[in-house]
Amino acid sequence: MLVTLAIFALGLVLLTLGAKWLVEGSSGIALHFGIRPIIVGMTVVAFGTSMPEFVFNLAATLQGSNDLGLGNIVGSNIANIALVLGVSAIINPIKIDKSLIKVEYPIILATSVLFYLMSIDGQIGQLDGIILFAIFIGFLVYMIKTGSNGNMEGLVEIPETESTKSKSSAKNIGFAILGLLLLIGGARLMVDSAVEIARTFHVSELVIGLTIIAIGTSLPELAASVMSTLKKEADISLGNVLGSNIFNILLVIGLLSIFIPTQAEGDTTLFLHFPAMLLVTLLLLPLLWLKEYISRLDGVLFVILYVIYLFLCYKFG
Repeated sequence: MLVTLAIFALGLVLLTLGAKWLVEGSSGIALHFGIRPIIVGMTVVAFGTSMPEFVFNLAATLQGSNDLGLGNIVGSNIANIALVLGVSAIINPIKIDKSLIKVEYPIILATSVLFYLMSIDGQIGQLDGIILFAIFIGFLVYMIKTGSNGNMEGLVEIPETESTKSKSSAKNIGFAILGLLLLIGGARLMVDSAVEIARTFHVSELVIGLTIIAIGTSLPELAASVMSTLKKEADISLGNVLGSNIFNILLVIGLLSIFIPTQAEGDTTLFLHFPAMLLVTLLLLPLLWLKEYISRLDGVLFVILYVIYLFLCYKFG
C-alpha cells in the first residue's frame, strides 16, 4: 500500500508540472499568433488533457472492460464541469466569453444529447462511432478556421507583448509538448494506483470508472484549468473544460466505437449517470447566457452537486 501511495504522489507531482508548462506554452502560442485563448483551450489544451481518457479507454476496450471505458467518459464529463469548473471558479471567478453561447456551447449540448440517445439501445455501435467521429472532424475544421482573432485566412503573427518577448515560439511549443507528456504520465500513475486502492474495497468496475478513474483522468483538466485561472487565463480554463467534453464524446468514444462497440447497459447508467451528465451541462446555460462571470458561489454549488452525485454513485451504482 505504501508503494501505491508513493506512485500516486509521484503522479501528482508530474501532473502539477505538466499543467504549469502546458498552460504557459499554449497561452504563449495564443499571444504570439493572435489566436483567441478560448480556441486554444478548446483545441490544443483540450486535446492534451483528453489524452488520458483516450489512452485509458483504448486499454479498457482492448481488455474487454467496457464498463470502465463508458464510466470513464460519462464520469469525466460530469467531473469536468461540476468539479473542474467548480474548483477553478472557487479559486478565482471565471470570466465568460459570450461567443461560447452561439456555437461552442450548442455543440457540447448537442453532442451530449446525441451520446445519450445513441446509448439507449445498449451500445454505441460502428455507425454511431462513424457519425460521432465525422462530427468531430467538422468541429475541428471549424475551430481551425475561426481560431485567429478576426482573421479567417490563417494564423497571422502580431507584435510581441511583454509576455512573449522572453520566449520564442519554439520554446512555447516545447513547453506545451513537455507539459502534455507530463500530464498524461502523471494521470496514468494516479489512475493505476487509485484503481488498485479502490479494488481492495471490492468496488464495481462501473463505479470505479465513474468516480475514481473519471476523477483521475479529469485531473489534467483540473490541473490545467486551475493553473490557467491562477495565471488569469480564464478563457483557456473554460475552453479546456468544454473542449475536453466534446473531445471525450466525439473523438474518444467515436473513434474507438468504430472498431469495437462501446457497451452502455443497465438502468443505473441510463437513468442516473447519463441524466447527471446532461444536467450539469444544462446548468451551464443560464450562467453563459445571463452572467459575466462564473462566481465563487456558482463554483461551490457545482462542487456540492458533484459530491451528491458521488454519493448516489456509491449508493445505487
